[in-house]
Amino acid sequence: MTCNIDFHIQLATIMLNLVGKTGPITIDTCAVDHNYALQNEISDEKIKELTEQGIFTVGKNNSVVTKDDLVEVLEQIGEYLSDEVFENGRSYWFEGFYPSNNALCFRWGS
Repeated sequence: MTCNIDFHIQLATIMLNLVGKTGPITIDTCAVDHNYALQNEISDEKIKELTEQGIFTVGKNNSVVTKDDLVEVLEQIGEYLSDEVFENGRSYWFEGFYPSNNALCFRWGS
């Protein structure tokens, strides 16, 4: 995946604003949806698996989200987005989040 430093700055700012909110908070990377080329490169089963793996939960039910919760999830998101399957020429430029189905979804530009 190709991304610039603004991705990290914007993501960190948004995530830090989640500290102190009541969990759980669902974050969907929407990476598979953005990478439409994957539809022609991998099986429908793998698409479904990657889509499910791209959804993360921050915090626990009715507990305050902590910095440690965020660090843990950011590490998981980083590992997920570093999967070689996303290294197929599709660029990702983080443009923030949008709410969808009780989750925060990554908004990507290219």
